[in-house]
Amino acid sequence: MAASTAKLLQYAIAYFVLYVITGVSIKYFEGARIDGFLGFTDLDYLVYSTIGSAAVCLGVIFGAGWLRFNFHRQDILAMLASGFCTAIVLPTTTLLYSLPVSVMVAMTVMRGSIICVSRAVDALLRWQGLATIPVRREENFAILFAIAGVSVNLIHAGNKDFHFLDSPPALWILGSYILFYAIRIYCMNYFKQTRSKASLATNKNYFAGEQVFASVILISFVALVRFTSIEWLPFDISTLKSTLQSPPEYWGWATLSGSFFGASAFFSVFLFLFQDRNSTFSTLVNRVSSLLAGITATLLFALLFKGSYPKALDWLGVFFILIAVYFLSVAEKKNQLA
Repeated sequence: MAASTAKLLQYAIAYFVLYVITGVSIKYFEGARIDGFLGFTDLDYLVYSTIGSAAVCLGVIFGAGWLRFNFHRQDILAMLASGFCTAIVLPTTTLLYSLPVSVMVAMTVMRGSIICVSRAVDALLRWQGLATIPVRREENFAILFAIAGVSVNLIHAGNKDFHFLDSPPALWILGSYILFYAIRIYCMNYFKQTRSKASLATNKNYFAGEQVFASVILISFVALVRFTSIEWLPFDISTLKSTLQSPPEYWGWATLSGSFFGASAFFSVFLFLFQDRNSTFSTLVNRVSSLLAGITATLLFALLFKGSYPKALDWLGVFFILIAVYFLSVAEKKNQLA
C-alpha cells in the first residue's frame, strides 16, 4: 500500500470515529427529558458545542504554532474566504442534525449534496486551467446516483416523516450549508492547485488560517449578542441572548461533546486538501467517511438508547450513495493507471 493511500485511510478512519461520537451526542443531548435524555434545545446545544469545537481547534493551532508561515496574498485570501464559509457551515451542520430526522438521513442529504457540488467545483477548476486530473464519465454517473440518494430523503417522505420541502427554515439551513460549503471546497482546491513551493504554506497552515478567522467571526457575533442590545438583525436574537445569559444544566458536558466535532474538523480539511486527488475524489472520501459514521451513529443510538431504526426509504438513499461511491472508485483507478 502506498504511503499516501495509507495516510488517506488514517484520516478517513479518524474522521469516521469522531463523527460517530458527534452524531450520537447530538441526539442524546437534544432528546426529551421525559425519555431520559438531557432536553437541550437545538440552540442550546449549538451554542455550547460550538464553544467546545472552537476551543479544540484554536488550542491545537496556537499550541502547535500552525499560524507561523510565510504569508502570500493568494494563500491568505483563500484562507479568509474559506474561514468565512466555515463560520456558516459549522452551525448549519449542527442545526441539520438537530432536525427531527435520524443522523443517517441528515448525513445522506448533506453528503450527497456536497458530492454533487464537488463535481461542479472540478468543472470550474478545469475551465480556469487549474485542474489537470481528468474527470471521468464514471464520476458523472456517480453524481446522478448522488442526486437520487438526496432526492429520496428530500422529496419522498411518509406521512409521519419530516418533510424538508414543507419547512422553510430547514430549506434555508440546507441551502446555506450547500452554498457556503461549495465556496469552501473551491477555496481549498484553489489553494491546493495554485500554491507555489515558495509559499511554504502547508495544509496545517491553511487549516489554521481558516479556523482562526471562522472563530473570530463566531466569537464576535456571540459577544455582540451577549453584551450589546442590537435590533437591526433580520431575526429574533432574544432566545440566543437568553441561552448565553442563563446556561442550561449540563452545558459543560455539551461543550465537551462539541470538542469531538472540533477534532473531526482537522481530518475533514486534511481529506479535502489531500494531494494528488481531484476535488470529486477527495470529497468522496470525506463524505463517505461521514456518511458511514451517520449510519453507525443512528444504529448505535437505536441500540443503546432505544431510538428509531432506519426505515426502508432511508436505506434506499444510502444505497444510491454507495452506488455513487462505486463509480467514483472506478474513476480513481483509471486516474492511477493513466
